[in-house]
Amino acid sequence: MAVYYIIQKPSLAKYPPIAVTTWEYLIGGVVTTVWGLMHEHDRSKWILSGKTIWVLVYCVVFNSVAKYPISAYCNKRVN
Repeated sequence: MAVYYIIQKPSLAKYPPIAVTTWEYLIGGVVTTVWGLMHEHDRSKWILSGKTIWVLVYCVVFNSVAKYPISAYCNKRVN
């Protein structure tokens, strides 16, 4: 996690925290999807149940969408 903040710091000098976080998530999502598609060919494993979808929504909304932009905002203001 510390490496994430170190890598992020130069970008925050030029761009707003939400833009930096958005690009990092977009790139990470694409890489993760490509990696997953290369290694899991069974389509049945890609189907999510109703409960699994709500767990995923909770994790994305409360852990990622809220935490990383706030961290980026704070990181931008730290010397």
